[in-house]
Parts: sequence; structure tokens; C-alpha cells
Amino acid sequence: QRQMCIRDRGIRLNNIEDRLKLAHLYQLDDLKVACERKLVYNLNNENAIDILLLSDKFKLVNIHAVFDFIIHHANDIFLRNNDWIEKLKGHDNLMMALIRCLAANV
Repeated sequence: QRQMCIRDRGIRLNNIEDRLKLAHLYQLDDLKVACERKLVYNLNNENAIDILLLSDKFKLVNIHAVFDFIIHHANDIFLRNNDWIEKLKGHDNLMMALIRCLAANV
């Protein structure tokens, strides 16, 4: 019941980072899980790198699902848009993890 209430509290993609900060700060696991579900449900080619960054920043368990999505949609994400280069600057650990995953799936 409690988790259902949190899920209904207006978690939107435009406020999800603030919700994740609150969940992290106050150790609100139900809110964190609800945010993760929202992120995975709304994952697409345009926001996959942003969601990967959020997943890494807040140590979300869904990071593996995000990696899988990126690997399966690599052409659309990396070849049709160069925004990912700027977004991943300074996130060498994620860049290397992506390269390893992509190389393993070639």
C-alpha cells in the first residue's frame, strides 16, 4: 500500500532527478524504486544516455537494463546523434563500460 502511494505522487521525468535526490538523502527506498520504474518505462533512444547518467549517479539497480537497452539500440543512439559525446564527458567509467559492453556484443 505504501509503495502504491509513493508511485502516485507525481513522479514525472522532468522532476525525477529531484525525487531521486530526496530518496537518496532520506533513504526512501520505495521512492527510489518508483523512480527507477518510471525511468525504465520511459527509456528510449533520445534519453538513454541521460538515464544511464542518473542510474550511475544514484547507484540505481536498473543500470543493467539501461546498458542492455543502449547495446541493443546502439546504432540509433550513437550514429544518429552526437549529443552522447558531450553528455559522457567526465564520465570515463561509464564510457569504458559502454565500450566493453559494445565490444562484447559485436
